[in-house]
Amino acid sequence: MPVFTPEQQPDVWPLLRAAGFQQRHVPARAGARPSQQMRMFYMAPDHLVVLLEFVVQRPTRDVKITELAVYPELTDLRVATAPPVERAHARFFGIPFEPRTPVSVIGAATIAALTVSVPRRSKRY
Repeated sequence: MPVFTPEQQPDVWPLLRAAGFQQRHVPARAGARPSQQMRMFYMAPDHLVVLLEFVVQRPTRDVKITELAVYPELTDLRVATAPPVERAHARFFGIPFEPRTPVSVIGAATIAALTVSVPRRSKRY
């Protein structure tokens, strides 16, 4: 299997679109907690599965971040693009992928997350 640099990495969207996911572009935010523009792929069978892609600017080079998260409530869609601490507190679990992770692995993990049994918040506490 070939290894791609982040710039050469094939796009995960065709795989997720075929599985029924939706795509949304989230504009960059300025202010006290700035954020970069994000691409969000999501599907909500009875819980919310979200894959975020965004670029973090580092002094030496930009790094593409891909993060898979599962949220217990469908209403968590607004939190899915919030700053990292808010996302971490709201999600059931999250998985950051290394920049060189093959798209097939990211797609398979995202699709597999649809089958996870996620208890509602009211039943966890």
